[in-house]
Amino acid sequence: MDRRGTRKQLTFEGKSLKGLAWSPDGSEILFSSDPGSERHYSIYTVRLNGSVRHVMEVPGSVIIEDVSREGRWLVMKDELQSGVFVHRPGWSQDHDLSWLDTSSEGYLTDDGESIVFAEYNEAVGSGGTVCLRKTDGSPVIKLGTGSPQGVSHDGKWVLARTAASHGDQLVLYPTGAGVARRIDTGNVDNLWRASFFPGGDSIMFSGASSDAGMRCYVQPLSGGFRRPVTPEGVTHFKLSVDGSRFLARLSDSRGDSTVMYDASGKSTPVPHLTRFGAVWYWESKSNIALVTRRSEGHTFNEFPLSIEECSGF
Repeated sequence: MDRRGTRKQLTFEGKSLKGLAWSPDGSEILFSSDPGSERHYSIYTVRLNGSVRHVMEVPGSVIIEDVSREGRWLVMKDELQSGVFVHRPGWSQDHDLSWLDTSSEGYLTDDGESIVFAEYNEAVGSGGTVCLRKTDGSPVIKLGTGSPQGVSHDGKWVLARTAASHGDQLVLYPTGAGVARRIDTGNVDNLWRASFFPGGDSIMFSGASSDAGMRCYVQPLSGGFRRPVTPEGVTHFKLSVDGSRFLARLSDSRGDSTVMYDASGKSTPVPHLTRFGAVWYWESKSNIALVTRRSEGHTFNEFPLSIEECSGF
């Protein structure tokens, strides 16, 4: 932006940009970006005419912080590490079941014998890899690309979201013998979240299309047509354990709100849940949700949906 308030876009549309600094002579701007959205930042320069150069790349990520008058750079080496851990009854401590250094999004099978998770280390390719591992620490089995969304209750299928040239896709990966199956979501190709219903014959997912905003759909896996079950403005949802109801986070011009839907489509506001972050687990029989507070990182809290109070543990 110049002094008259005129704005000009200089760079590509990066999904994530970090760091910003002028060169000593003012002819270039330095910034860090990961254009491929693979959590791998490197340093670029751009001239005022829009000419972009890729000037520094290292293992991991590097963020430009400042440039001295002499042209020396102050950078931050940014190495993101994450892992998946399991604690089973009878174990004295957690077991680290990560594969490389960027494992996340873990889902246990119902019998607790296996865990499905994503590995985002660049060494295994772009877009993430869906992995299966026994909780006894057996070697990792790679199921395919993408990010896992859930495991069927019989443990035979993994629901995953993958990226394709024409948009996002939902895929079923077998945990044993078999071939992957693509789920036809029609023109809903900007996908966000997905989950199995308990019976394993249907899924719920949130997504947007060219003619409708982000909302939740229910779709049978037998090939039936998807059915919208929320208004537009929903990205996050959580099915109850028995699949009879689900919680949805709505965003519109009035702000965020949390609503509970039942199988008939009846909706009930849950205003006191909106101030929390993610809902990780919901036992509908006791009406207790396991949530995290937005201001407390990963501190888990029990939230009774019928009253205002919640208790941390």
